[in-house]
Amino acid sequence: MKKISDLTLKRNYLKLHGLEAQLSQSILEILGLHRVSKGEYLCRQGDDLSHLFVLVAGKLQIDTLHADGHHTVFAFETPLALVGDVELFTYQPVFCNAQALEDSFVLAAPVTTLWNYGYDDPTFLRFLLDHLRGKIADSNTLRAHAPLPLEQRLATYLLWRLEGNAHHFKLENREVLAALLDTSTRHLNRSLKQLEALGIIHRRNKTVTILNAQKLAKMTRDPVKKKT
Repeated sequence: MKKISDLTLKRNYLKLHGLEAQLSQSILEILGLHRVSKGEYLCRQGDDLSHLFVLVAGKLQIDTLHADGHHTVFAFETPLALVGDVELFTYQPVFCNAQALEDSFVLAAPVTTLWNYGYDDPTFLRFLLDHLRGKIADSNTLRAHAPLPLEQRLATYLLWRLEGNAHHFKLENREVLAALLDTSTRHLNRSLKQLEALGIIHRRNKTVTILNAQKLAKMTRDPVKKKT
């Protein structure tokens, strides 16, 4: 992670995401802009939290490795995601890994400074609360979808990727995506082929094009029945 001293670039990111209206001047001043290269980790599980990170450009993978060797992917984060907001309140070591999936930029604030001054800043606390509320909602959604068939979970994921994008986008690494959907790569590939055979998606290399978003949305409520 490399610190960027370009104040103009920092101000551009603050303006792009409306952070000047969401944070007080004292918090804005302690935020430093950093560049994170693809494959680099912001933090790893078990680390002591050093900074609160605000993703302003790029994409992160949030995952964890369990004691039994099971790999769980929690999310693929895009701006304006926060990393370290939960640990900031619990004073516990980082419980997951945050890795850049592409070259990214983050704003970072030292947690020691936030512990000393941020807790008395109602604007900052409101900012954290809004993001924590979103994480709780996402967590509840994941738990609600967990018992559903893979086809429904995959359809939900593809619709989520469709938001804010054109009808085509690059799919994540199969092993990583399988971990996110809590399935095997073999089962994932079979489900993708089924969607393609139904004319719902088209695949070329790692790029997926959504051909019928309406059918995909219907699948989130009523999975396709397999022929017997």
